[in-house]
Amino acid sequence: MSDSIDLRNIAIIAFGSRGDIQPYCAIGIELQLAGYNVRVLTNENHRSLVESFGLTHVDTFFDAETCLKTNQRMMKSMAS
Repeated sequence: MSDSIDLRNIAIIAFGSRGDIQPYCAIGIELQLAGYNVRVLTNENHRSLVESFGLTHVDTFFDAETCLKTNQRMMKSMAS
């Protein structure tokens, strides 16, 4: 009896803006083409981006772009 483990599952975890996520989508595409099952765990607002590349999206983080635009402390820290 052999216990086989499917090692062809990949989870990519990325947080940030579109510019932070898109390179990981490119990696995910190549991994999918190589036969891997790829899930991208990222901000909820990047679902359409991730899925537009044919990858599976998993909501993991809040909408960072909205937070950066509305949170005064975040905006101040980004301006420094």
